[in-house]
Amino acid sequence: MSEVPESSKKRQKTIPGQYPWAYPYRIAPFAHLRFCTLEFQRKVNKLNVGAQHEYRPGVKAKYFDDDLPLALDSDSDSDFGFSQNELGFCGRLLQVATNVTEQKHHVTRETRGKNLGLCRGFRGCTVWLTGLSGAGKTSIAFELEAYLVSRGIPAYGLDGDNIRTGLNKNLGFTPADREENIRRVGEVAKLFADSGVVSICSFVSPFADDREMARKIHKDAGLKFFEIFVDTPLDVCETRDVKGLYKKAREGVIKGFTGITQEYERPQMPELVVNTHGYTVRESTQKLVTLLEQEGIIPRSLRDVDLLPELYPSESIATEALRHEAESLQAIEISTVELQWVQVLAEGWAYPLRGFMREDEYLQTLHFNTLQSGMDGSYRENHSVPIVLSATQADKDRLDGCSSLTLKYQGKAVAILRRPEFYFQRKEERLARQFGTSNPNHPYSKQVYESGDYLVGGDLAVIERIRWEDGLDQYRLTPNELRRRFKGAQCRRHLRLSVAQSHPQWPMPCSCKTLAASCWSAASSSQCCCCIL
Repeated sequence: MSEVPESSKKRQKTIPGQYPWAYPYRIAPFAHLRFCTLEFQRKVNKLNVGAQHEYRPGVKAKYFDDDLPLALDSDSDSDFGFSQNELGFCGRLLQVATNVTEQKHHVTRETRGKNLGLCRGFRGCTVWLTGLSGAGKTSIAFELEAYLVSRGIPAYGLDGDNIRTGLNKNLGFTPADREENIRRVGEVAKLFADSGVVSICSFVSPFADDREMARKIHKDAGLKFFEIFVDTPLDVCETRDVKGLYKKAREGVIKGFTGITQEYERPQMPELVVNTHGYTVRESTQKLVTLLEQEGIIPRSLRDVDLLPELYPSESIATEALRHEAESLQAIEISTVELQWVQVLAEGWAYPLRGFMREDEYLQTLHFNTLQSGMDGSYRENHSVPIVLSATQADKDRLDGCSSLTLKYQGKAVAILRRPEFYFQRKEERLARQFGTSNPNHPYSKQVYESGDYLVGGDLAVIERIRWEDGLDQYRLTPNELRRRFKGAQCRRHLRLSVAQSHPQWPMPCSCKTLAASCWSAASSSQCCCCIL
């Protein structure tokens, strides 16, 4: 064995007393790597600390006792004279913490790839959830992660168990190991935040000094750090003990378990306190969403909208006022398809559009399949279908410059278009980008080619709700009506839709026989959605 450099001798430790064999094998960083690792395993495996282990050269240590990997108890305060760095170096492939389970993310990599980067602006920060095991930290963290990613805000959840199966697999649960665990995670979270990602950390982190160290790491880097105390009573946490850790701790199998034999130091001034007892995961997560909105991390424009804005008045007086105004304006005749688009826009199906597309919205949709939304335009909505109103050269010459104009269908005023904007329609480009062909034999091409050479956009004020008087208007519910009915009937989140002929094994259609497609809610298989509601 080559000589140990003088610079490394200061960092060497020996195991005194009953373990004299350790002395010849002093640890020199990055020297005799394979020899050090094998000798370390061979000698430590001979220690008699209450568990039997088998050693085979070239093979990772075999575990006979899950609580005592490689004869080192993860909950023991003894390091046999080695420093944590030395133990980590020689046993860097060892899993020291065994009371951990991998937590699966709600957001897949495919979902991240489709959504990340849609929301402009730097939003990097760290959300640090602390609390007892079973308090609900991981559930809230992954729910928040899914919420942010679905809105185009980069986010990633760093879970305590996941970290201990990889980056920190050589750390146990002694105070020194817990401190090093939090230090490493704090540094990793800082890197995530610095890259513009919202880093969501869910760790018990029982010591106030350790949490303050993580905060200081971010403060020194000029990054926002939010400490969230998930304040769930101990008895409630024990009822959620799916891993059986509290039971093992009370039986003495696990030592130093936070809340039982290890004290948890409650945060004194956290940014937010969340009590999960009696609340759903979504309700608890919404408190974090509100905090991040107040801090400017989440744009307020991305908030879930309970009621979508409808473009027709709810009172008859307002309807009559609009009808009277429409009679005084110049008008443009629209087709059946364009009236259908008026209905789509008026009922909120194309939210956040408030009318036919102006040129900038049209080009965004055509070229990027998205629409900028929000007061600051910081968010992009997926939107790949142009919703436009065509106009002829004569219409443009007659109406260009008007502050408002009336849209008529078969001579009847149906809406008012405010602040109209006329722009040229490049028909071939529109067809090629939307359908991949400008061939005039395409079913939709003829309609576009026969339309006017211009498009006109603007905000819509629909005089009254569009009715077709074909006996099916009662089934054409608006988004807001559907939400109210689903909520009132306490329907589950998803409805199963199917054509009965393609799924003969499913129940027969509802006896009302009014829907072309048979549908059933998750709560019933004998009635259609409308009959249930």
